[in-house]
Amino acid sequence: MKFSLVLALAVVAASVRAQMSADTDFVLAGNVAYGMLPPEPMASNFVRKVIWSPSGNYLVILRERLINAEAIYRNLGPRPGEDPREAALMLYDVAAHRSTVLWQGRPSVAELSDFQWMSGTDVGLAFIDEHMRTEDPARPNPSKISVVRIDARSASMRPIYSSLRQGGYPNFEIKPSPLRPLALLVTESQLDKPVRADPITGNPGFDWLCGYRIIDAAGAVSAPVQLDPGVLVDDWAADGVTMVLRKRTRIDGKTRSIDLLLNLATGITSEAKAAIPPFAPKVPPGPFTFGGARNSVKLASRSQDVIAVSLKSAAGEPSEALIGGDVSWAEVSPAKNAVAYITQGVAMIRPLVQVPKELYLQALRAAQRTKTMSNAKQLATALIMYALDWDDKLPSNKEDVNILIEPYLKNKSFFDGFVYSFGGGAMGDIKDPASTEMGYVTGPGGRAIIFADGHVKWRPDN
Repeated sequence: MKFSLVLALAVVAASVRAQMSADTDFVLAGNVAYGMLPPEPMASNFVRKVIWSPSGNYLVILRERLINAEAIYRNLGPRPGEDPREAALMLYDVAAHRSTVLWQGRPSVAELSDFQWMSGTDVGLAFIDEHMRTEDPARPNPSKISVVRIDARSASMRPIYSSLRQGGYPNFEIKPSPLRPLALLVTESQLDKPVRADPITGNPGFDWLCGYRIIDAAGAVSAPVQLDPGVLVDDWAADGVTMVLRKRTRIDGKTRSIDLLLNLATGITSEAKAAIPPFAPKVPPGPFTFGGARNSVKLASRSQDVIAVSLKSAAGEPSEALIGGDVSWAEVSPAKNAVAYITQGVAMIRPLVQVPKELYLQALRAAQRTKTMSNAKQLATALIMYALDWDDKLPSNKEDVNILIEPYLKNKSFFDGFVYSFGGGAMGDIKDPASTEMGYVTGPGGRAIIFADGHVKWRPDN
């Protein structure tokens, strides 16, 4: 118990040194207090998206940045040149406090998209679409699309599958399993010739030809499985392990959508007896919710809205801590060990420390007492400085002392809990300055006494 108390006190002491306040940077949620350490930058420039890994140990950051000022000036002219942006995929290691650029490229050359983590792993998948030069006018806009595997633990990325595309086809989509460490790589292409009548209009229709491959967490890609024309891959079923296929058909003059169930182990499909609901993740309630306040900042020619976002207790405790003053997105780690957010296009992270409630309250009272003593010392100094400027005379408690000594203080918050009791007079007339009380500042469980020689002393209520 003593060790835990020392640890709690050490956390708060470290918080003070790191400009972290036990009053404003902690959220009490149930029996645990969560403290937000000072913010750390993860990625600058324009961050578009931040995605936590399932373990909460890593984040993938998708960002764009402007290459240089010269490129920007060229694009502002009457004949814009090359796109001045450069996109990047970055990986942030929470434990190591380190960002690593895994890929970067210009949108005019290649684009990265559709990053998704695989369930229960620190492995993710994404597409890289490389634009190729048109050699045959009859086949314009060729490209090469690759599926890349990102391993957060080794901070590495490698291609595991690639295919050529023409005019944007075939279309590719990654559908990771919500419960198992695998994903479906779905391909969709349109048949060149109509093979059936459109089920709605009756006119000749073009069927979609779909197929899939299975990708495991190690990056192994299975052989392709081709589905019947007109059968589309829909989504994971409510059990999280069965894939739902959907086929539209016309029966008795009415359009009908038929759900098919795909057994990934055998590749066999069977017709569902009823519509299959999609998978809905069950997210357990966490210790936090987010709060926000919109403020309008008046500029020279316009006003701009700024959203302040806070972390609040979900356990009903009246406890709230400000994350940042201009936040566009925020999310707590699945491991509850940090909160990541985006402010003005910069990705930031604030690590979270956990302290048991009772120990935190003890540490909080100690921190508040330290703050009270500090405020009292500032007031003592201000009173002496005032006396030196006014012929060594201290003010009377019948005067508005706060107004008199305010110029000697940084802000008005020092007056919180301040009571001035000295009757006034020359400092030289005080016989024993070290034992003569001038006032006090109230704090948790006591007060900080201010003496005429400038020192302060804590006096408990009991």
